[in-house]
Amino acid sequence: MSFFLQYKDLLRLLSGHVIAQIIALLFSPILTRIYNPTDYALLGIMLASSNVLFEFYTLKYDRTIVISSKKIISINLLFLCLIISFLMTLITLVINYYLIDYNALYKLHPQISILKYILPIITFFMAIVTSYYFWFQRISKYDSIAVNKIFQITIISLLSLLLGIFNIQNGLVVGYFIGWLFTFIFGIIQ
Repeated sequence: MSFFLQYKDLLRLLSGHVIAQIIALLFSPILTRIYNPTDYALLGIMLASSNVLFEFYTLKYDRTIVISSKKIISINLLFLCLIISFLMTLITLVINYYLIDYNALYKLHPQISILKYILPIITFFMAIVTSYYFWFQRISKYDSIAVNKIFQITIISLLSLLLGIFNIQNGLVVGYFIGWLFTFIFGIIQ
């Protein structure tokens, strides 16, 4: 019987990810007409950098939320991830502001200085949302993970589309930033 319950949970997660990818696929022809390759290059730099930083933002304690022996320990681990991520955000902001010369990185992309503030904060949102996902997995709320994933991709796509229509500079990056902010808030509400 437990095998079928696990299978059902797997299908919930899988369906959420599939629906989210279909939504992204449906928006991609429109977004590629609005934004040029340099906008996607800046987004790629931001996502690649945040994926590297992400590993330091929770010190991989987020993965232990699922396997902790008691529920109170997993709650404490979730809050520990929040505190570590917040401190890492502050450290990264200070490093970005005082130590990294974004003028030297101008060769990578002319608008790269926007990442000075956005990169640490979007990585914070990503780290906390991922910690939430591990918490939801711990308490078997697979529906929440699936709904969150669909919400995340939909809001990022819609915001990027709207910012592109209104010709907002760096709309793709700003759309991702605001989308992750909304996903963060949506996870707290859940």
